[in-house]
Amino acid sequence: MISVRRVCQEVNLSKSTVHRAMRNVLGYKPYKMHLRQQLEDEDKDAHVVMAEILLPILDDENYDGLIFFSDEATFHVSDMVHKHNCRIWARDNPFATMEVAMNSPKVTVWCAVSSKIIVGPYFFDESTVDQHNYLDMLPNFFYPFLQKKRLTGKIIFQQNGASVHFAKAVRSWLKDKFDDRWIGRGGPISWAPWSPDLTPLDFFFMGTHQNKYLQNEN
Repeated sequence: MISVRRVCQEVNLSKSTVHRAMRNVLGYKPYKMHLRQQLEDEDKDAHVVMAEILLPILDDENYDGLIFFSDEATFHVSDMVHKHNCRIWARDNPFATMEVAMNSPKVTVWCAVSSKIIVGPYFFDESTVDQHNYLDMLPNFFYPFLQKKRLTGKIIFQQNGASVHFAKAVRSWLKDKFDDRWIGRGGPISWAPWSPDLTPLDFFFMGTHQNKYLQNEN
């Protein structure tokens, strides 16, 4: 990777000329750099082990629509603008501003999705999820849904390695209800750390649902 400044120095051209050539001649466009968690060798090994376990399950037609991925997300009710993601195109700088509250109201949402079913959203009364309200949601919201659909003895349930999910009481409940059919830290099928790209909630569902929620609120 080489910077524009370095290119300018090597070809002895101004920055504006190089920018113009990159856009008009080469067809390049500027894109933001996305940061992601650095994976150590042991993390990569854990990903491989998890993939070797999960791929046969995902390919098994008997489990079609029966693997439920779950997660929580926090939505800012005031529809806060992320200044690093928002761009305003104009001929002149409009010096646009938006007033934001010191402590923006927010809500924490939980969902579970399979390839065929969406469970939720479930809105926690508190903005912070702990093992107590999480363990209240599982038996009183999620499990009754499975019972109604007659899926309790069939599904595989996934949760990530958050400390709330790793609580002893939570793992005990999951073992009691799903035996060895759950995925997570400390579970029968271990969920590798730094794996948000492997769940549909992280890379698609939560963002889409947040937009719909904010549209309804506004």
